[in-house]
Amino acid sequence: MSMQPGPRETSTSQEDNIIPLELVDGSKMTIPRRVALKSNLISNMIEYRHDFEENVPLTDVSCDSETVKHLFQHLEAVERGSEALETLEREFLNVSPPMLIKIILLTNYLDVPDVCHSAMKKVAEIININQNSPEKVRKIFNITKKFTDAEKKSARE
Repeated sequence: MSMQPGPRETSTSQEDNIIPLELVDGSKMTIPRRVALKSNLISNMIEYRHDFEENVPLTDVSCDSETVKHLFQHLEAVERGSEALETLEREFLNVSPPMLIKIILLTNYLDVPDVCHSAMKKVAEIININQNSPEKVRKIFNITKKFTDAEKKSARE
């Protein structure tokens, strides 16, 4: 009787150490298994789907492949421990405000809480600098759509 390694166990095969991903834009990428497992979503998908003949679908996240690549490169750098975590986080989050929002959406979807919280903290810092008005925050984060009356009513309830 052969036992398949669980999602958090290491495998000796080089091929088993790579996870193929397919993004919503149809692009495909591979990432090291140990890095992929930093995402609770991917970890759970791997746990319940024991074959890797097909790509792990990340079709519900609307971020472009560059944002996904940026995140996984960051997670790999953190794992290597080449620099202090605070320095890596600061460099990773040193992006434009719209990109920061993409990172929050991506890390929330992939369930990478530490990075998501750091990104939200960075947004809070941006908003709190000089006590920005709602209009200025909209401009900083490129928010063009205001709430409709129905959305405002729903938020108040």
